[in-house]
Amino acid sequence: MDEQREADRDDLIRLLGRARRPMSITDVCERLDAEGLDYSSQSTLARRLKQLERDGLCFQAGREGRILSPEGTARYRQLEEGATRSDLLTQVQSISTSEGLEQLLRIRRAVEPEAAREFAESATDEQIEELRATQALYREAVAPAGPHPRGAALGFHRHLATASNNPFVLLVLNEALHERTGRIEAAMDVVLQQQRTHESSVHFHDDIIDAIVRRDPVAAEESMRAHLDTLLAEIEQLKPGRDLDLLDSILEWSLTPDD
Repeated sequence: MDEQREADRDDLIRLLGRARRPMSITDVCERLDAEGLDYSSQSTLARRLKQLERDGLCFQAGREGRILSPEGTARYRQLEEGATRSDLLTQVQSISTSEGLEQLLRIRRAVEPEAAREFAESATDEQIEELRATQALYREAVAPAGPHPRGAALGFHRHLATASNNPFVLLVLNEALHERTGRIEAAMDVVLQQQRTHESSVHFHDDIIDAIVRRDPVAAEESMRAHLDTLLAEIEQLKPGRDLDLLDSILEWSLTPDD
């Protein structure tokens, strides 16, 4: 059984915020017990609530108890937003099903074409040469006699993404193209026709580079979307058969910590 944790200042703010009504000391004690949080005594708890009041985060609502002030409500919303963000990051960092993989590819398809468009519009010559270099490494890695290192294909996509000046693009693709997604690429390789998929990716990467060199943002965007559409189609083709179950098993296995 997990050891109980002493309730802290933010725990009290969360309790008052979630109640949405004045809470007495007894109410707070009952909620702490229900959530498995420890506290020294009611008198200690009363002093901590009094300190929240002195800090302007709550106030006494007659005899009914304390309720959050506007400042306390703002802090409560920050805490809830932080918890939601943390939960979502945990979910996207722990893809263990083919459904999650499909969701990942769909969000990449929604955002990466914008990164390709922006790269074609504003990339420096140096950035374009670096993109060519990542493509050369990928082409060599996936050749019939190549080493097929994990993450080779993602290197091309990461380079495109990091050149973006759009913070929303950077925020999404920082997670969608994180190095941890290399295990997902490895799982896909097992069940997809590996050489055919890589040959297709090389072709699309070349098309994207050609559009960038021509400074044609529309063509770069369309080529990236067509590339990711093809990857999604590969996943769709697995659904009628058993290969999707195999992909699920491999993804789940890849999350198991090494002994």
